[in-house]
Amino acid sequence: MSQTNAMLADRDLGSCLTNVRVLWMARCATSDLDGIASLTNLRELYLAYNDIVDISPCTLLEHIQTLDLEGFVCCMKSDMLHCLIIICSWPVCL
Repeated sequence: MSQTNAMLADRDLGSCLTNVRVLWMARCATSDLDGIASLTNLRELYLAYNDIVDISPCTLLEHIQTLDLEGFVCCMKSDMLHCLIIICSWPVCL
């Protein structure tokens, strides 16, 4: 019997876990946040030390209160501006 430790894609999580309020995804080798906005009740999202390139899907999280981006590296100037917009809009843990 074969076992895998692969996590569902973020879009799969959102389609079946709509009542999740806190999600810890630190050090999960996550690189893509597509579908994260379907977690409509999400209040806290911990994404420290992942390989995420685009954090723009986080802007669609209407109820977010905590966004942990520790270890996040903005690669381009447009990403840096986007990070600043998010940081100014929400209480963010860096």
